[in-house]
Amino acid sequence: MEKSYTIGQVADKLGINIKTLYYYDREGLLPFVKRDEKGNRQFTVDDLEMVLTILHLKNAGVKLKEIKKFIDWRMAGDSTLTQRLSFIENQEKILKKNIENLQRSLQILEYKEWYYKTAVDAGTEQIHLIPGTFRYNREAAQKFITKIDKMSTMERELFEIEKSNSNNSD
Repeated sequence: MEKSYTIGQVADKLGINIKTLYYYDREGLLPFVKRDEKGNRQFTVDDLEMVLTILHLKNAGVKLKEIKKFIDWRMAGDSTLTQRLSFIENQEKILKKNIENLQRSLQILEYKEWYYKTAVDAGTEQIHLIPGTFRYNREAAQKFITKIDKMSTMERELFEIEKSNSNNSD
């Protein structure tokens, strides 16, 4: 007989709240989970894999309604393989774009961390600015440019305009 897990064991194993699993079940995301004679959910190893898929899709920003559609396709069998593949490919593209955007945000925050750490150490942010303005001096502008290697075209164009304005003020 295949090993099975209770809903509490699954929650513990996956590090999630048991209420999340109850919610997913109420929303129709766990139709594959069998119940014993007392009505208790009995998760198999295959079910754990599907719950992990749900959790990772959710973590990737996929709405529960879309995840349910994916689960329904899974339950329908091989006739939906093409739809499932297309769904996963699309979600992967979206996730990669989101990761790229988050990387750019991280780069900006790393630059700002350097900016404020050095300003705090100096006791003033004027070390980064053209005197009497809130515009970056050449050193801060150069540090920004080297730190940001994946700026979008629009961000790069805006910065180039600002950079050329600040160079004219030096």
